[in-house]
Amino acid sequence: STEADRSAEQRKQFEQTRRQYGMLQEQFSDEHETMVRSYQEKILKQMNQYVKEYGDAHHYDYIMGADGSGALMYANNAHDLTEPVSKYINERYKGHY
Repeated sequence: STEADRSAEQRKQFEQTRRQYGMLQEQFSDEHETMVRSYQEKILKQMNQYVKEYGDAHHYDYIMGADGSGALMYANNAHDLTEPVSKYINERYKGHY
């Protein structure tokens, strides 16, 4: 009976260790994802700042991304249409035009 008790205790300890391992693995994974996201945000923010500085310094109107998606990385503020487009949208919503 003592052999069976010892075996049962070992299985219990093994299961407890396995659960702890799983929890630690999940915690590590979550912390890793958070760290990666943080670094990606910092890199993107810095890169965007550099692109803006470059566009301003070289008097570009637009700088497109190189990945082929058509993403606009920089636009001269002289081409900012936010205000007239917002006005148009609001007027359309009110039933004008």
